Amino acid sequence: VYLREFASNRKKELWEYDLRNGSANKSTPQKCGCQDGYHSIHSANGVRDGDSIEKAFRSIENRSPKLFRFLRNIQRTEVIPVQIKANMLMLAALFRSRNPKTVHTLQKLFPTETRDSVLVKSLRALSKGDLQELFGRMHWVLLLAPEGKQFFTSDDPVCCWPPDEREPLGTVGPANEHVEI
Repeated sequence: VYLREFASNRKKELWEYDLRNGSANKSTPQKCGCQDGYHSIHSANGVRDGDSIEKAFRSIENRSPKLFRFLRNIQRTEVIPVQIKANMLMLAALFRSRNPKTVHTLQKLFPTETRDSVLVKSLRALSKGDLQELFGRMHWVLLLAPEGKQFFTSDDPVCCWPPDEREPLGTVGPANEHVEI
C-alpha cells in the first residue's frame, strides 16, 4: 500500500535497490518490497492461512491514501487533525511490527518458538495499542522534501536509531527514551 505512494509517475514505477548485489532496477509496488505468503500462518486445523492477517491489515491500510494525501499537501504551520495523526501512528506501528527485521529479531529472542508464533505475538502486541501509544507520546517532526526532490523508503520504513553509539547489544527499540524513529 505505502509503496504506491513512493511511485514516481502514473505508471506507478519505482526503483528497487538490492543491498546484496548492489543492483538497481525499475520495478512496481506489486513486484518489490513484498514476499508471497509472508503473513500466512498455520491455522488450528494445520492448513496454511494466507488471508486472516492480511484482512486484519486492510482496515488500517485502507486509511493510508487519505493520510498520504494530507501529508503530501501539508503546510508548514498546519496542525495535524487528530484522526490523521491516529492513522499515522497506527500505520507506523504496523510497519514496525510486521517487517522482516522485527520478525527476525523476535525469532532470535524466542528461539524455541515457530515463526508463526513469533509473528502472531508481534501482531497481538500491535493490536493492544501499546506501540501506537508509545509513538503518540513522542515529539514528532515532519520533514518536507524540497520542491522537485523525493524521499526514499525501504522494507523497514520505521527504523529506530540509537541516540549514541553506547547502546547495549548494538540495538535500540522504540521504548528507549532517546530513540529517533
